[in-house]
Amino acid sequence: MNPNIAGIISLVIFSTGTLLMLLAKSIPPFALSSVMLALGFVSISCVQYMRERSLQQFITQWKQPLKYYILVVSGVVGYNVFMITAFNVTENESEAFAVNMINYLWPIMIYGFSAYFLGRKIELLHIMGFALGLVGLFLVMAAGYINATGLALERGAFSWNWAYISALLAAFLWAFYSAQSKAHSYPSGFVGPVMCIGSVVMCAFHFIFEPKISAIEYPVIIAAILLGLSRCSYYLWDYAIRKGDAILLSSLSNLVPLVSSLLFIVFGFRPASYFTAIGGALIMAGCLITNWKVIKTELLRLKTRRGCSDIN
Repeated sequence: MNPNIAGIISLVIFSTGTLLMLLAKSIPPFALSSVMLALGFVSISCVQYMRERSLQQFITQWKQPLKYYILVVSGVVGYNVFMITAFNVTENESEAFAVNMINYLWPIMIYGFSAYFLGRKIELLHIMGFALGLVGLFLVMAAGYINATGLALERGAFSWNWAYISALLAAFLWAFYSAQSKAHSYPSGFVGPVMCIGSVVMCAFHFIFEPKISAIEYPVIIAAILLGLSRCSYYLWDYAIRKGDAILLSSLSNLVPLVSSLLFIVFGFRPASYFTAIGGALIMAGCLITNWKVIKTELLRLKTRRGCSDIN
């Protein structure tokens, strides 16, 4: 599969992830993390085995240096645990919407990490796209704080609590992991073993620190199952960010908060507003500007290919 296509598919799945976390928030964080990572391990293992058709190759995924385990555990397991915790401690719809938007600072953080760790040259178009994406992100974020009058901010809207701090830590870990993973040579399927280990650890934490789970409603169970199975997107993202165009994927990732916020609105967690529309337009504009050279190159390539077809 083309790595950039794999990255786009993973971003589509990412757009639904936080909504599923919120729908399953009645399950204690460590318990939900354990179930989600276990299902993620199963789904990734199935995809990996079908691709490799080799049990030996599958087993080889586990044989990696300790530094790779630390990197991937901090990125994959750390991100999920912090995000699930963030949604679990939210007290109302406004906080849930804010947590979702704070989490999506990670696409912007990737720019800085990629430039620092990978030595990439950041051009003027990248800076302009970054600025527009940042402004758009904050406008979408502000849409969660405007009250019914459409003029005044809700009291305490920008007061930081553990939910916001947890979401910010999740964004930082995921951006750091995404930027660092491109510089390392571990196989993409290594994400599966990491999820298996993370699931066991989270299960132990659940029995030690959390109360026993009582009856759970069917919609919550369905959300938890879908959340776990969708973790195969990490395999796609890891493969894409290391084999594909990091600038292209990080700029396209600016669309994730827009799609995610629209899903929150559709499911009734936040009414639609002009701030969401304007912020979304700025995010898309930032994405296009950042990728203008890539888009231009692809258009020229298509034009050349069409010209060759006409000649033939």
